[in-house]
Amino acid sequence: MNQARATEWASRATLSGVCCVLPVDHAQIAQYLGRLGPLRIDGPISGEHVLLCELWTVSDGRATPGGLDLGEAVIGWAGAAAGLCGLWWGAGLGGLAGAASKGDIGRAARAGARTGFEEATAATTHQLRRVARAVSLGPYHELMLAVPDVYVGDEDTPHLAVLAMVTDSQTALAIDGGFGYGYAKQLARFEVSGPGQWSVAVAGNRWIDSQLSHETHRSSDVERLNHWWSQPLLGGVHDGRWASARLERFVDVQSPTWSSLGGSVQVSATPPELGGDISYAVGAHHVGSALAFRDIASRISFPRRLM
Repeated sequence: MNQARATEWASRATLSGVCCVLPVDHAQIAQYLGRLGPLRIDGPISGEHVLLCELWTVSDGRATPGGLDLGEAVIGWAGAAAGLCGLWWGAGLGGLAGAASKGDIGRAARAGARTGFEEATAATTHQLRRVARAVSLGPYHELMLAVPDVYVGDEDTPHLAVLAMVTDSQTALAIDGGFGYGYAKQLARFEVSGPGQWSVAVAGNRWIDSQLSHETHRSSDVERLNHWWSQPLLGGVHDGRWASARLERFVDVQSPTWSSLGGSVQVSATPPELGGDISYAVGAHHVGSALAFRDIASRISFPRRLM
């Protein structure tokens, strides 16, 4: 897949959920990634790096090949076509009404055409929007475990390396495999009761258990998260078929659509090399942090092969 195609947006959606920033040992994560291929993390080998644990509720998913929202395009085209039919129908009725009243037939025809066009377009567009909402992808859930600031070979672009991704949507599974994103998604069972209380199980094994509550807003959490979210996702981590795709999303610091969280996160999905089953304390007085967000517009590009 060439570079030009990689800049095209494949789909868009609305995301709500939570992102936990969890501390991991820098040397351990660097060694683990190095065994998977030519992956490196810049910075001192001592100290801590981070693992992002993200839960998304995805809604209003729509295909946008070439930047064109197919759902909106169909609505526009069908609405215009209906409006043109309404224009001719309304013009005919306007002409008849004008003739009957012996008034200005031309003015009556124009008024009828305008009314017919507007009424037909509005009625058709309303019905099509209802259909579009019914066929939009979602809502469904996804969980992603990813490491930021990862470089592939001689590439100078930092990536979010996707270590694992699970979902409760068969369609999301098919998209991952069909387009070659390389996230190796698996089916999972999600239990979500609010931004901070959620658990995820794969094949009967609990991967994540989160018990978080709202804390005082910390804008530094948003600024750090936006920095990492600006990095493209790296797929193919476990099979060496490296693929890069941009997942565009952004949290406005001034917006009320986010909040800081604190509490505990139990992670049982990390590889043994990274500690395996770990319990994290996150919040204002801990190294880890968590941020809840809602109704964030997002879009993802087609994947681009690396190396």
